[in-house]
Amino acid sequence: MGFALNISLSIIGKKKFMNTKDIKLIRLAYSFLLQHDGITQDLIKNQFISWKADHNSLNDVFERILEYAQNRDSSVNVIGKSIGGIKNLKPVLFNFNPHKTLNKFPVGSERLLREEIIDKLQPLGQLRDTPKSKWTQYVKTIISGAKFLSNFKDHDKFKNFIGKYDSDSISRSGLALIISTEIFGFGFPLACDFLKELGYRGFSKADVHTKDILLKLGYISYYTNGNLDYYAFQAMHRISESNDIEPFMVDKLLWLIGSGVFYLPSGEEFKIGRNREKFIAYAKANGL
Repeated sequence: MGFALNISLSIIGKKKFMNTKDIKLIRLAYSFLLQHDGITQDLIKNQFISWKADHNSLNDVFERILEYAQNRDSSVNVIGKSIGGIKNLKPVLFNFNPHKTLNKFPVGSERLLREEIIDKLQPLGQLRDTPKSKWTQYVKTIISGAKFLSNFKDHDKFKNFIGKYDSDSISRSGLALIISTEIFGFGFPLACDFLKELGYRGFSKADVHTKDILLKLGYISYYTNGNLDYYAFQAMHRISESNDIEPFMVDKLLWLIGSGVFYLPSGEEFKIGRNREKFIAYAKANGL
């Protein structure tokens, strides 16, 4: 445990808020991961370095919205793969220009947009014209995403808007709630993940792995009036403050444990298997 303890402390640094249970969770997370063959301190650190903050225009942000919208209900096979990738929506959406897209496809013109996608891109498979079909849902996301981004004159205005909320856990959760309300199909977790992957490192996503670990180790309670996503978000933020690290790092560590997937510099994946239940047992055996 001593070696792992030194590893984690070298990454955690000086702490601002001392919560011993929060600190112990991060130490045990590192210790647990380092027990696996092929997992090193450098490999773990590299998971925090690779970042997707390459947005320089509203067009980039709009494209990101449409990429992440596929994560809802695992829609990537029906949406992206059927047209050869989201980038192929460029000719329909004016190179992902939200202002021009909204001008041609205002709210209420979802069927028109759907027909234009069919005409220009000829997606593979059957595009069912029903309210619950994935393509029907997706075109609503396209139009609502364009409408949201059209509130901003340019990219700097968008960044300034995000910056006003990117200060503390309550403000950040408020921003995620705004986005989940404005963009159709973006629930609270997906909004957080979208912001995190834009490079705003104060955001974390409450997914099946993080929620289960935090619940079973007592960091959040089952009695949350159904708002587990929100309370998991707040718990990860508090844990990050206790350890003087960024919230996305807490998210990433728990996700690495739960998914067992590590990304190598080559772009390939290194897998150790899903370890959520094993880590929960390990943490409890070590005093959590």
